[in-house]
Amino acid sequence: MKEPKERRNRWERKPTGRKVEVTDRDLKWLTALARYQFLNTNYLHAFAGGSLARFNHHLGDLHHERKLTDRPLEARDYPNENYRPIVYELNHKGYQYLQERGIVLPKRYVIDRKGEGGHRNFSHQLGACEVMASIELEIRNHPDLEFIPQHEAIKKAPQATLEARVPFAIPDSEDRGSAKTFLIPDGLFGIRYLKAPSNRNVRFFALEFDNGTMPVERAESRGTSVERKFLSYQNIINRRLYEKHLGIPSFMPLFVTISEERMENMLRVLDKIPGASKNAFIFQSTFPLGDMRKSPRPEPGFLTGAYKRAGQPDYFIHTPTGGLNG
Repeated sequence: MKEPKERRNRWERKPTGRKVEVTDRDLKWLTALARYQFLNTNYLHAFAGGSLARFNHHLGDLHHERKLTDRPLEARDYPNENYRPIVYELNHKGYQYLQERGIVLPKRYVIDRKGEGGHRNFSHQLGACEVMASIELEIRNHPDLEFIPQHEAIKKAPQATLEARVPFAIPDSEDRGSAKTFLIPDGLFGIRYLKAPSNRNVRFFALEFDNGTMPVERAESRGTSVERKFLSYQNIINRRLYEKHLGIPSFMPLFVTISEERMENMLRVLDKIPGASKNAFIFQSTFPLGDMRKSPRPEPGFLTGAYKRAGQPDYFIHTPTGGLNG
């Protein structure tokens, strides 16, 4: 009788010496991991295609034998971690592998990797990655749209921005004393509308993923809050700092939060800010992405679903005008 194959511990890398080749299909999901710091196997399979069962088996072999990826240990802190889709991140060896093949990598994440031992908000970063990846994947089903990832979005940025340690850190004009402050979106992406007139065929969005840990507003002026983030974004919009610093012609803050109640609270706070560009801020609520108790898959509604605005009609990012019918 044949002995059953021993099941490998998903948290311990155990190479067997088997030769495992990296295929062209693997390059698709490896490149996605270069753009999005954390993604689970459901998302990686969506980028690669093919049989899910075979993909998961091959992905595990690559992880153990080629050592191009890591499995974030933070995921172990969540319930049922051994029964959920595994979350992966690209490690230094994986980045080197892609660079040797001439694949352009986003500078932000290459730099962040140098501080792997430092603190990172895993669930927040995972949720932001899931939103961005969902939008990119759904755009593939729309031949009249083209996704612009963040490292391509800033190709026309000033040289000082491109050479900065964190290129996406936008100077914040809000007066907080003598110290210069910056706002760093959770993600930046663009959508090109291929059938739209040239004067409105591209739009850029700054993603803010809110997992409910930051207060929406504070009674005192000090401390972080969503309201203060609104004010920072408003300053950036008023002074067109996105154009000066990032080299992009448009800029819409896109907030995704974890409940409809919290979204309505955000809309209420934004609505009472004097002079706020209420048509520029868009909001959507969702289930708790980044919540390891769930088993998230790519969500098409982040592209085609309605985004709420304060005192304004709903906005649809998949149409060039923002209206439901384009």
